[in-house]
Amino acid sequence: MKKLFILISTVLAICAAQGSEKLNVLVTFNPIYSLVKNVTGDINNTQLLISPNASPHNYQLKPSDVQKIKNADVIFMIDDGFEVFLAKYLQKNRVKAKIVKIIESPDLITLPARKIKILDIAHDHDHDHHDHGHDHSKCHHNIDLHIWTNPLNAQIIVQDIATALSQYDPKHKSDYFKNSQNTINRLRIMDLEIAKILDKRTQQRPFISFHDAYQYLERHYHLINAGTIAGHDFIYGPKTIEELKRSIKEYDVKCVFAEPQFSDYLMQKIAKSTGTKLGYLDIEGGNFGKKVKPEELYFFMMKKNAENIKSCLQN
Repeated sequence: MKKLFILISTVLAICAAQGSEKLNVLVTFNPIYSLVKNVTGDINNTQLLISPNASPHNYQLKPSDVQKIKNADVIFMIDDGFEVFLAKYLQKNRVKAKIVKIIESPDLITLPARKIKILDIAHDHDHDHHDHGHDHSKCHHNIDLHIWTNPLNAQIIVQDIATALSQYDPKHKSDYFKNSQNTINRLRIMDLEIAKILDKRTQQRPFISFHDAYQYLERHYHLINAGTIAGHDFIYGPKTIEELKRSIKEYDVKCVFAEPQFSDYLMQKIAKSTGTKLGYLDIEGGNFGKKVKPEELYFFMMKKNAENIKSCLQN
């Protein structure tokens, strides 16, 4: 009888220990990690895969990253076409984790990827719209995947995070949805604050960005991106600079924006040669070299980008 009691106690202890184990949640990059962390709080072991100083576009997995992937129960990513490095790994290796691709949410505001040119003013700057003409079963190569830069999408993402986590950790369902609602309320307030920062005067002044990652931000806050540099066969020579000077003067471009994840050498040269100001935008790492708590990162990033846009375009 005593042995049976010990056996039952041991089994109950093991079950209790297993029940108390935290879910291992892995998130690919910083802004989405911030949103996930707001939902999970201290409920789970939530980790970031990509360093805040790196870009998902050209990231290469390290051995420590591979170990995180192997240990994960749930992995949040945007899409195979965005975190290509992770998609390649998952194609070749079996993992225990449930992969949650955020782009597959049917409620997201999505925009088609655009072929923006250097100093291409003639964009459509209408209000947000939904584009659900794509097939979610296929690669989302025709969609601009920088979806999180629209705060309305951020609210949808937060709701979807809570839903996904509740499926794998139902005992914390009420906590996830409580945290998600609190986060959504903060996102709504942040949206109103940014709208005040990016006022009419700011909306009327075109800028040039390093790469085309800001379409959702531009549409939502009615900004004018005149063109990009990355992705083009840009030859920094006298002829190109003269053409840029003429176009920048014609369109009254006030600012060119570099990004911390990439060398700013070219953008510095362009700013100096054309007499425009140089600013910085960052929607991937988002910390601008400052130590920011994960839960605060998304809010800090969005407001900091808005402040940088206004400062560069108006001063």
